[in-house]
Amino acid sequence: MNDAPRGCKVGAERVRIAVLDTGFEPPDTLMVNYEAEGRINVAQSRSFLAKGEETAGEVNKGLDWRKDSNGHGTCVGQILLDVAPMADIHIARVFESGKDLSNPELAPQVQEKISQVSKPVYRTKTPRY
Repeated sequence: MNDAPRGCKVGAERVRIAVLDTGFEPPDTLMVNYEAEGRINVAQSRSFLAKGEETAGEVNKGLDWRKDSNGHGTCVGQILLDVAPMADIHIARVFESGKDLSNPELAPQVQEKISQVSKPVYRTKTPRY
């Protein structure tokens, strides 16, 4: 039996996609399914908002990566899940709304926080052309 979604090559390497946006908050039933199927990388998804950082194992739920007060991040994430069913999706909540984009200090802050938690990916396979 083939468990890969229709149109996906069996044995293909999963691609990692990071969504740096306003969070990800689809309906609860979809989120449960995405997490159960391993389509959303829960262990590595996080909020990079200042008040949303983990403290002693707890997260400020209002700024958790699973919240999206704007809706843009949820739309982007949903599109990726639809068009790339085998992708490993990582959610990074880096701002709450479009208003945050006017902050000139946002990009360096986000880059610094992500560099603190990201790990380089080294490919061992030779690409096929």
